[in-house]
Amino acid sequence: MQDGISFSIEALMDQLVEVVSELILITKYTTDGPKEKEEDAQLECKIKEMMKKNSEKDPTYKRLAKIRKEFMENKEKNDRLFKRALEFDKFNESKPTFNEFNMNNHKTNTPTKDRRKRATTLTNSTPMKKEIMQLL
Repeated sequence: MQDGISFSIEALMDQLVEVVSELILITKYTTDGPKEKEEDAQLECKIKEMMKKNSEKDPTYKRLAKIRKEFMENKEKNDRLFKRALEFDKFNESKPTFNEFNMNNHKTNTPTKDRRKRATTLTNSTPMKKEIMQLL
């Protein structure tokens, strides 16, 4: 008795062999000969000539060419500006931030209890509350 996995692998292998053999036959009998290659080259030349004629007659072609030119100029300019911004960013990243600078110096500027008390009483005073309310 066969399980599902062994059966499906055999069936899969049979299908793969069949597909590969069909591909080999298709490529063997449908390769382009010298006549087909020559016809393809002639068609390609005709297509290029028609596109050139149509583009010269069509006024939108000139407008599109102008837009493409402006786009490429702006793209180059924007690329230069972007690279410059990356250089500035790289330069800024090399400098320590304010917090890193303080942590490296190990100086903590924590206010004492008296300074905290003065600060809270100052903000809780009536004139200060009036000024704050006026600002809001």
